[in-house]
Amino acid sequence: MQVNVFMSAVQHKGATPTFLLLPLRPQATIPQHPQGLEGQYVTTTEADHSIIGYSD
Repeated sequence: MQVNVFMSAVQHKGATPTFLLLPLRPQATIPQHPQGLEGQYVTTTEADHSIIGYSD
């Protein structure tokens, strides 16, 4: 399955960004929790790709 990867802007010094993975399909919706965060699109990749922490 392919996913779109988004990364939030850092909210304050020392904080880590929030990553959001959404399935690559028209009915995918952003969960309510991160809707207020500013962010940017990073990439589209396979759900098991190492960029999102998957390892065998």
